[in-house]
Order: sequence, then C-alpha cells, then structure tokens
Amino acid sequence: MEKINKSTIAVFVLLVLAVFSVNVYAISGSGTENDPWLIESLPDFNDFVADANYWADYTRLDVDLDLAGITYTTSPISPDTSSTTGFQGTEFTGSFNGNSRTISGLIIDATSTGGRYHGLFGYIGSTGEIKNLTVADCDIAGRVDSDFIGALTGFNFGTIKRCCATGSVSGRDTIGGLIGYNSSNGNVSNCYAQVSVTGDDKLGGLIGGCYDSTVSYCYSTGTVSGDDDVGGLIGYNNGGIITACFWDVQTSLIFSSAGGTGKTTSEMQEESTFTDEGWDFVGETDNGTEFIWMIESGNVDYPRYSLGGSGSEVDPFVIRSREDFDMFTSEDSYWADGIYIRLETDINLADITYTTAVIAPDTDNATLDYQGTVFAGSLDGKGHVISNLTIDAGAVENDYLGLFGQLDHNSVIKNLSIQEYDIASETRPYYIGGLTGMNYGIISNCDATGQISLNGGVSIGGLAGRSEGYVSNCHTSVNITTQNDACGSIGGLIGTNVNVGGSAVIYKCYASGSITGGNNSGSLGGLVGTNFYSGEINNCYATTSVTSGLYSDEIGGLTGTNYSGYINNSYATGNVTGNSEVGGLCGRHTVTSEIHTSYSTGLVTGNADVGGLIGIKVGSTSITANCFWDIETSGQANSAGGEGKTTAEMKQRTTFDDWDFAESWGIEDNQIYPFIRLTYPTGDIDLDKDVDFTDFAHFANHWLEGVEWFLL
Repeated sequence: MEKINKSTIAVFVLLVLAVFSVNVYAISGSGTENDPWLIESLPDFNDFVADANYWADYTRLDVDLDLAGITYTTSPISPDTSSTTGFQGTEFTGSFNGNSRTISGLIIDATSTGGRYHGLFGYIGSTGEIKNLTVADCDIAGRVDSDFIGALTGFNFGTIKRCCATGSVSGRDTIGGLIGYNSSNGNVSNCYAQVSVTGDDKLGGLIGGCYDSTVSYCYSTGTVSGDDDVGGLIGYNNGGIITACFWDVQTSLIFSSAGGTGKTTSEMQEESTFTDEGWDFVGETDNGTEFIWMIESGNVDYPRYSLGGSGSEVDPFVIRSREDFDMFTSEDSYWADGIYIRLETDINLADITYTTAVIAPDTDNATLDYQGTVFAGSLDGKGHVISNLTIDAGAVENDYLGLFGQLDHNSVIKNLSIQEYDIASETRPYYIGGLTGMNYGIISNCDATGQISLNGGVSIGGLAGRSEGYVSNCHTSVNITTQNDACGSIGGLIGTNVNVGGSAVIYKCYASGSITGGNNSGSLGGLVGTNFYSGEINNCYATTSVTSGLYSDEIGGLTGTNYSGYINNSYATGNVTGNSEVGGLCGRHTVTSEIHTSYSTGLVTGNADVGGLIGIKVGSTSITANCFWDIETSGQANSAGGEGKTTAEMKQRTTFDDWDFAESWGIEDNQIYPFIRLTYPTGDIDLDKDVDFTDFAHFANHWLEGVEWFLL
C-alpha cells in the first residue's frame, strides 16, 4: 500500500476546492467538430444565446430544455437587429446538433415589436447546419407586418435535417410550421411539423416559401389558415425541388400545396405510403440502413423518428425514454453486429411482466438450441439502471431468460445496472441470468440485484446463465432458489463458464446473496456453478451462501466444479452446505484443473468428501498451489488441497509469503483477511467499493492527527 502523508492530503484538498471553484455556467468544449460546445443546462443555453461568437462553431445540445417562463420578443439565436430591409443581425453559420434532444416551451411575442425572421433561429447562413432537434409546444406570434417566421427558423440558406416542431406560429407573410423561407441552395430533409400556421400570404404547414432549394422526405399535419399562396405543405415555390413529401389534407384543411402530395389521415399513418417513396424506415433496408423513421402499426400515429443517432460508434443510437427502450427491444434491426446503442436514462419496468427475454429472446422452446435473433451490437449503459425487470414463464418451458436471451460473439454490454429483477419459472429451463441467458461476447462494468425462482434448471447465474465470453468488473447480489430436484451449474454470477473454441474469462468480479438448490442438485458455487474446459476465474471473490438438498454434490463457496479450469487470486467467505464433494472454495477439483493463490473462510458442512478448501480432488494432474483455508471458521481440519491455518494466521501477511501484495492483494495485518486489491478503486478508504465523500470524511477526520492512511 502507498502511504499518504499530510502534504499529499493538503494537495488533495486544494484540488477538490479548485474543482468546486470552476464556473459551472461556462460552456464546455472548444467549438470544433471533435470537441463541440456543449449545452448541458439552461444557463449554458442562455450563454449560447447571448454570445454570437458561438454561432460559427460546432455545438451539441446534451440536455432537454424547457423554456417555460421565458418570453422572447425576437429569435433567441441569430435574431434580426434592425427594422430596415434585409437581415441585419449575425447569421448562424455553424453546426448545431440537437442530439435528438427537445427544446420545449419557446415563446416569441412580437405582436408589439413586430420585426422579421422569427424562430428559434432567426437566420441560418449558407454554411449553417441544424440537425436532430425537436422544437416542442412553441408559440411564436408576429405582428400583422411580420414576415419570415417558422418554429425552427425564419430563414434558411443552409442545411436542416431530422428536425421537427409542434405548436403554433403566426404573422403576415412567408410563415411555415418549421421554416419561414427556404432560400437558394437551402436543403431540408427528413423533417416534419405539426404546427398550426396563421397569416396572410405564403403560408405552408412545413415551409412558407421556397426558392431554388430542395426539400425531401418531409411531412406536415398542422392547420394552415390564410388568404393567398396557402399550401398544406408549402405555400409558395419558385424553383424548389420537392421530393417524396406529404401533408395531411384532413387535419390541415388544405387540399393543395406548392409541392408534395396530399394524403388522408389514414394514409399518412400507413408505413407503405412513405416506404413506397423511398423513406428509410426501421426494419427495411431497400431505402437505406440509417433507420431514420418508424411508425406504430394499426393506423394510430404518424411517422416518428427512430432512436436518436445513427448507430455508429461515434454517433450511437440513444435511448432516452421508456418509449425509446420499447422501440429498441421490439425491433431486431437495432441488435445487429456493428450497431452501437447508448442508454441515457434509467428505465423502470415495474408495469410489465415478460414471459421471455426482453431483447433477443429464444423464439422456439421446442428445442434447446437457440432459435431467435441474437444481440450482436454494443450497448453502453453509461451507469444507468434498468429496474424491476420481471420475467414469469409460468408453466411454459422457455429457455434463455434474462434482459437478453443471447449475446453473440461480437456483442459488448458495459456500464449497465440491472436492479431488483425477478425471474421465475414453474419448469426446469436452461440458461437463465439477470443480464443474459447466454453470453458469447464481452460484459464489463455491469451489476445485478434480484432473485431467480425455478422448479429446477441448468446453467443459472445471477448475471449470466452460461458464458463462453469475457466478463470483467461485474458484481451481483442475487438470491437463487430451485424448488425441486434436478438442477445444476448454478452460480451467484455465472452458472456455467466454459471455453469452447474461444475464451471464457471472469476477471475482477464478485458475488453475494444466496443459492439454494433442491435435492439431487450439483455444481453449485457462490460465484460460478461449473468452471470447465479452460474457463478462467481471476481476481474474483464470493460471499454467497450456498445450500443444497439431499443427494447433492459438487458444492463450493466459489465454484461447485472446477473441471479443467483455472482459478487464480480468488477467495470465498460464504457458508457452504451440501451432501458430498463440498468445499469452502471448490467442491470438485478435477482433470488438469489448477487453483493458485486462493483461500476460503466459510463454514463448510456435508456428509462425504468435505474439505475446508476443496471437497474432492480427482486425478493426479490437478494442481492446488499456495492456497489456504481457515480451519476455525470452516469447521474443517482437512481438505483435498491447500493448507489449513488458524484465523489469526489467516490475517497475517507472513502466511502468504508467495502472494503478490504489490499488485493483486492487500491486507491489514492482524485485522482482516487478504482482500483483492484490484476490486477496490483508488481512494476507497472505507472499502465499500465507492470513492465518495465518506472517504473524504475519513481524510478530513484524521489528516491533522498525523494518521497515515493507505491508498489501495
């Protein structure tokens, strides 16, 4: 351990004070494409609005904004600054990525001041770009002499894509639901407006007027009211090219337009209306693979945007709501190899009970082989929580149960928490886990809490039922119960960890909770039920209590069965109860298996082949090296491997002379058992696996006393 003296702590305190002294209202970023200005709060937005120097750079909106309570008299961004003819303000010439966020409640009241170029943006220049933005519930009202008004912008010379608006706009001339005027070379694509439009001349549900510009894959549904050049989609058009665009003739009450095709409400709510004209929808690939649009079946709504983002590594699809989550889980196009997903909100599933896996379920329970569409993409949970997942298969023998049914070889799941899940079945299913039934990919920085209750089953784990992939920095606190006979390979973290032509590695993981197996159960372990065929367990531990019924065997505190597997730098402290082949660390250690630098301390109880560390060793080629168990707490003086020590000896560093206390292990001499150093973050003084103000409080309480603390 590294000693920290007063000087080090003083520097630490100064750094903390420096962090808290930063101006939280400053916009972070540098304005470049790779490091855009980030609007992360309403004060950030206000700074952005107030300073035209931002308007030529790259900017990204990272939060939904509610502008309720603010009334503008002109455009917040790039307003016109003079009543003389022509735009006199600072054009917006940068790139504004709405990041699939929403700006709601925009109010512009120019009924007294008049003026022109009203909208969220007043004037977008030829190099300007606005994308992935929703303007919701806006109310923009000009004077009877106000021109160029739209929910998004009054005037556009640039590029606008994947933007939409709801609300109302009104004025005199060139008024559109989204854009007032789309001028020379202005390009608008994949946009829609559900805005009521009122004025005198050049009025359109989407755009008031077009000149030598392009509009494609757009629609509008709002009412349009005026006198001259009134169109359901576009009011006036001089040289503009309008491609595959539509408006609702029933809701708009307008049957003509200077571009686009009018459709009934029913037709506007049919996917084929749009896909027949080349729109890129989720679930089809003939028109592209960007998955821009989706529509709810049953003629209940108009097309909506699919998940935000493009699905690439740098611009992943984004889940920001329960609605987004449901869209993601119901459409297997999002599960494909090379697709990236990011979760940006917690998801509560308390209102629904599933009978199969939520994502990538098995679709045919008549055979044990997986029959569904695997998840082969990459999901970054960003530390968010999916809570109250409930799966109840009832009397139907559905296998591959969990949030995911099967994770493919190229899949990655990281930074995700599954909390308070409940999985139940009245049958004896295979491959059950809180996160996934089957894993062939990479799982990292994930955790799970909950319970699994089955009649029986095979390959049952708190995180994954069976893993043939890589699992790291994960932990579980799960109670697993099998009511009757014939269950096997059950683990607090992983049920079966097996290397079949790839890799099966568990690294820096731990499990707590309980496992209760029925009669005739086998291969039950606090961390892993069965570890075999070169499966590896490194730097892991379990505090799980493991209990099995009559005639059970191969029961262990860390793993029930270690069959040609490898265990290194690991330990178990939970109590273990079984019939035969019962061990504090491993129940059955067999066939060229190896266990190195590991220990156990839990109470071990059984009838035959019972050992403090290992219940039974089968075969002369299995290795146990530098391993120990506590003969007092285990109640066992013998073991099929390892060396028994007293509790006092187990808390002395000298007992573990050949262990790596520089990198892998830590110990407080004569106070606690060895702990795995790498499972505790740097600065975790109270050993609760979090670095927080409690740790800082320990510093604060003792730094003046000259007490030397240890940084893990």
